[in-house]
Amino acid sequence: MKPGWTKAVCSALFLLCNVHCKAQVELSAGPVLSLSQYILASGKMEGVSALNPSPGLSVGLNYNPKELQFFPSCRFSFGQIELPMQQNGIDAGALTYRYFSFMVNGIYTIKVREKRHLVLYSGIGLLYLKEESIPYFSSMSSSSSFSKSVAIISIDSITNALHIFPSANVGIEYKGNSSKKFCLSLGFNIQYTRLIAGRNNYYLYVADAKGTTYYHQQLSLTGNLFQPSFYLLINYKPGKKKSSWYL
Repeated sequence: MKPGWTKAVCSALFLLCNVHCKAQVELSAGPVLSLSQYILASGKMEGVSALNPSPGLSVGLNYNPKELQFFPSCRFSFGQIELPMQQNGIDAGALTYRYFSFMVNGIYTIKVREKRHLVLYSGIGLLYLKEESIPYFSSMSSSSSFSKSVAIISIDSITNALHIFPSANVGIEYKGNSSKKFCLSLGFNIQYTRLIAGRNNYYLYVADAKGTTYYHQQLSLTGNLFQPSFYLLINYKPGKKKSSWYL
């Protein structure tokens, strides 16, 4: 190894060894309410949950080294969401999904009042979607006699399945009295997920009361998913030192 590289590596190790050992660890949990919007591959905007908000739960972990305003955080959220499906590029129906999101964020805090802070954050992560049920299939409305005879609608098969998608998010949060072991936070978050074209093609099994089956053209999950959400968190600091709650 050349002397120049040796100096660089030693300098980096020296800086890492001088990071504060004490840090404030904070756990958080609370309900989330999403009002998602979906942009189809054709560019059409679809209101996924405008009249039916998607409930969920958020759990977070903050790691704040002493005297730093900018620090890392990770957040888990999960719940249920209804997403539109396309048939030949046209919105044809919807599926209900369970979702699980994992985001790694950088957090920056600003003091707005005594012991109260405004929290700004942004980061990247992953969104996992798992299909649950079919709440409606809109192409059936074109034939009232057919829709009345339908007894069963289910997913027959899936091709090119991909349940994990890259995501990014940005948010703002108002945190209550941070000097207490427990405090409340109220926040707003927008998460963006790109649902890749050519993946998750669904084939439906449709049967009438007499057992006659019909197969429709495949539905696909493609487009841009925006999840604006409001949340309320209870924050807990498990530190041992009451004055600062540092471990």
